[in-house]
Amino acid sequence: MKFDPVVVGIYGISGSGKSRALSMIGQARPEWRCFEGRELIEEVLRDQLGQTLDDFRGKTEADKQSIREEAILSVKQKYKGISVVAGHASFPVNVGNRDKAPGYVAQAEDQDPQLQFEDVVTKADESTFDFIMYLDKPAEKIWAQHNKDREDGTRSRELFSVQEIDRWIEHEKSLLARICAENSISFVLVSDDDGNQLERYIAENIVSIKESEVMQESESDLRGAILTLPEADVFLLIDGDRTLCPMDTGTIFFQQGSKSGGGGGDLLKSIFQRYPNYEFRAFWEVAMLYETVLPSYSEYETRAKLIGKAEVEIFKEWKSFLSSLPLNVHAIVVTSGIREVFQAALSSTFGENHPHISLIAGNHLALHPYLVDSSAKAIVVRELKRLHKGCTIIAFGDSAVDIPMLMEADRGYVVIDDRRNRSMTDFLSNMVKSGIADRKLFQIKFSSSGGDSVDHNDSFWHTGIKVGSLDNLLAELGGSIHKVFDYASSQTSAALLATQSRRADLAGPALQSVHEKIGAFVAERLLDEFGASLVQEQDFPHVQGNRFSGFASCNSEILILALMRGGEPMARGVYSQFPAARFFHYDDDMAEKGKNALSKQLSCVSNVIIVDSVINEGNSIRRVLGQLESLVIPPSAKPRYFVLTAVMQACAAAKLSVEFPRVRFFALRLSENKFKGQGGTDTGNRLFGTSNF
Repeated sequence: MKFDPVVVGIYGISGSGKSRALSMIGQARPEWRCFEGRELIEEVLRDQLGQTLDDFRGKTEADKQSIREEAILSVKQKYKGISVVAGHASFPVNVGNRDKAPGYVAQAEDQDPQLQFEDVVTKADESTFDFIMYLDKPAEKIWAQHNKDREDGTRSRELFSVQEIDRWIEHEKSLLARICAENSISFVLVSDDDGNQLERYIAENIVSIKESEVMQESESDLRGAILTLPEADVFLLIDGDRTLCPMDTGTIFFQQGSKSGGGGGDLLKSIFQRYPNYEFRAFWEVAMLYETVLPSYSEYETRAKLIGKAEVEIFKEWKSFLSSLPLNVHAIVVTSGIREVFQAALSSTFGENHPHISLIAGNHLALHPYLVDSSAKAIVVRELKRLHKGCTIIAFGDSAVDIPMLMEADRGYVVIDDRRNRSMTDFLSNMVKSGIADRKLFQIKFSSSGGDSVDHNDSFWHTGIKVGSLDNLLAELGGSIHKVFDYASSQTSAALLATQSRRADLAGPALQSVHEKIGAFVAERLLDEFGASLVQEQDFPHVQGNRFSGFASCNSEILILALMRGGEPMARGVYSQFPAARFFHYDDDMAEKGKNALSKQLSCVSNVIIVDSVINEGNSIRRVLGQLESLVIPPSAKPRYFVLTAVMQACAAAKLSVEFPRVRFFALRLSENKFKGQGGTDTGNRLFGTSNF
């Protein structure tokens, strides 16, 4: 998007305190652009005409207005953040000769019937300003200020009485109120020139009006960028500062000769201290700060690229890991940091246009189409899941800004930094208490994460969170991220169920009951592995009379296909875990005659659970998956598939997981036995009492 800047005008007659207010606003908000109107005029005179203000005073009124218009138009053309401009709406004319008597002080009751006012508000002002604030200071105070300035020689002032000053104020208020009404400009009167109060008013009222608009446009352009990402089975979302590299690149940027003398890092800190919950406005203000920090955008880009090449050292573990990714895995650096810094760092480390690595970053209003804040990171996860049904998303982060991304992902890795992730303390504690950490959260630390104290001091590990490593993850990505999940070999409860299913003395309803239990058991394991997209947080009534926050399955997003007839009893057990899911009996006849209805159902859900009692050679499940893939469904609406079974032949498991990399296979147990049941040994016959047919 092209960010629409916000321009605020501060008007008031001479002596009302515009300059004082503007100076205080600039000190309180260095990320905003603050201008005196005469400064903008001087810039036009100097850059376009090679002239000065003395030349301006001798020009015709038509030429003056033309230069004034050029001056105010330059604000929106050059600056994309918040600009505050202090200027005049009118000047007195026919003031007569008021300087005859040295030391003369205008009397409060003096009145000059010849006094008139020349309006200098231009058409460009009307099209530029979003808000106008008028300093409606009492005429008596301005009269006293005029006389004080004249007495001590600080400023050369025309001499006006209280009544004349009041006429001037009322003239400008009437003029500006009419202009604002005709041009849909917000107009407010302020009775004081306290710049701190004006700054608070701008921040709390004016900025909030534009904030939601800017955020919506930014998110829209972010979604457009996500559409351009390549297809993949697994996406790795990696934060930048202190996750991909050990340093804070923003601090380095400001330390390298910024106009604030190296204090830019403190300015960044002060912004986030104002917004401790990391809301969008904080990142918007940071983007304004980056726009103002250097005189030109080319200098900004040059400095950022130099830092990326010379100062940023990506963790050595990431260098090895990202250089070894399988073809079906794509890494995306998702950062609120400086885009040009990470572009240069990635290019210098992995080469230009690395096919397995993309960058999503935005931190500059004028140069970038979107901004990346904490909610934007969550949007990346959700959009990838929507566009690439069945993909797995693994996220890495180190701070509170990354929490939404870690929560939305299928799996999250907390990268331990030298501050022990202090902004995530409460989040990590809650994840451990709720049991979510055990299901989907890991912690990881790198060799240069803050030196030896982090690498070897066990006190830096977070209690209750599993320890992971990139080496282990790479091995998993290399072939087993789409493995067949089986449980009988490692879990006693699964082994007991598997034993029940193999007993020859169980058949009919008794065996069906066992299969229902198997379905419920395997469905629970499905929740453990992929619960992030299958459950949602929800409020429930507590036995003590209050309410508490817990989790429930997203039943409406699930379609259960029971493969007839052997898969039906086990599918009932799956159904018990997702009682509001859609339940269909599936056979070849339905695949042929019910294509349209099935296509419609598949377009309405995010997850399809296919249930069969036994998978031997895998021909039946191949046929079903092929039929489902052939249905006409928009790419953005395609669901992801899970296959659940009681027993799966090991050889078929190895082949199917490769043939269908986006399908997740869950089996109670794997079997090396290649015997295919017939008659009395066929599972379907045993389940439904048809062994003698």
